[in-house]
Amino acid sequence: MTLEQQIASLNDNVGNLVSKSDQLTGTIEDKLQEYEDWKKTIHKANPIILQVGADKEFIHPVDAATHIANNNLAGNVVWKIEIDPGIYEFPYQGIHEMKFSYHKNVQIINKSGIPTDVIFRYVGDERHYMIIAERNSHVDIRNISFKGITQITGTFISQIKDKSLRSGMAGGGLAHGILARFNSSAYIENCNFNRLWHAVHCHDNCKIDIINITGTELYGGAHCTANSRIYIRRSSLRGVGAGTGSNAPWAALGAFHCSTIFCYGIDARDFHMGLYCHWGSDFHFHQAFDYDTDGITKINIKEGYIENCYHALHIWHRSGGNINNALIKNMQSHAVLCGQSSNIHAHHNVRVDGAAIGFYVVHSACIIANSSSAKNCRHTAYYAYYKSELHASTTSAKLSGNNVNYSPGGSASLGNYDSYIYFN
Repeated sequence: MTLEQQIASLNDNVGNLVSKSDQLTGTIEDKLQEYEDWKKTIHKANPIILQVGADKEFIHPVDAATHIANNNLAGNVVWKIEIDPGIYEFPYQGIHEMKFSYHKNVQIINKSGIPTDVIFRYVGDERHYMIIAERNSHVDIRNISFKGITQITGTFISQIKDKSLRSGMAGGGLAHGILARFNSSAYIENCNFNRLWHAVHCHDNCKIDIINITGTELYGGAHCTANSRIYIRRSSLRGVGAGTGSNAPWAALGAFHCSTIFCYGIDARDFHMGLYCHWGSDFHFHQAFDYDTDGITKINIKEGYIENCYHALHIWHRSGGNINNALIKNMQSHAVLCGQSSNIHAHHNVRVDGAAIGFYVVHSACIIANSSSAKNCRHTAYYAYYKSELHASTTSAKLSGNNVNYSPGGSASLGNYDSYIYFN
């Protein structure tokens, strides 16, 4: 074969390769277009809006939740449930709650923006949450009111305390509010909670962000367990009275079993405990504030406040945390209680006004209460017991109004059984 023939053969081969390449490119483009067409069959616009109301596609929020549960759309789909003003009773057609499972991302919105316009009212006999996010799901809840009891004889508070009304009883109607569990999360803003066992709860690696909620006549407020976390800001929680013993109402705020709760600008009253933290958990209870336009000056400051409880803080079993810029008032027993190898840093502007004991540390624990104050304590202001320490620098001059046997000055403190209290 001559050189010219070899070159011609090579050119033919190159031409064939180019042709085959064009064919392959066309096939790939066709397959990509097929894929895009296929995606359109399972994806929908974000967010997918579901209208709820008497004259809408969905009569009740549970109908919308059921629709979401039955549609396994691929991709990052956001469901938005827009609810007309009205009272929506639970259970509805035998379903007690709105439940979102397996990677659902749901917004539950009151169209009017006024919480009292959309009410979720529990009228059942059993204890259930009204909204649940579970198994890697997220719910965003805004401007909704959650109500429990609807028909009772006598007063709700007296029935709770004498246990004539309790969880699970026929006709009780005492529901929970919102639950996040199993690697899920929730955002709750501008919601009301009334006459519920617990307003908000999360457990098993979950997180809840709460801002500007109001709770009234609650057995318990917001708490997290099992390696979970709650952030709560600028909120007001009211219980059903301090109580004592086994029939006492529970806590406004809590963290249990390796969990954390952050509280900023919280007003908590009339619970057995203002805040509890147990079993390797931690807490933060501080003021809330914004910054002015200069980014430095603090404005809209709201201090923490706990009133009319049995204990304000109950920190136990290797737990700890800090509190500052807070007022604790009218405790039936100890205001700040820390024990079982736990610690509390009440290191700035923590004031106790009225308690049996102001700051009480026991069982190998420690409280640092520098720049704190305790007055009107019926027994003693500062008490350390059984291998514990209480540091209260710059505070001794502020001890006033305590029981005559312990007031004023250094005699307003007790340290027993290898325990110490330090003033300067």
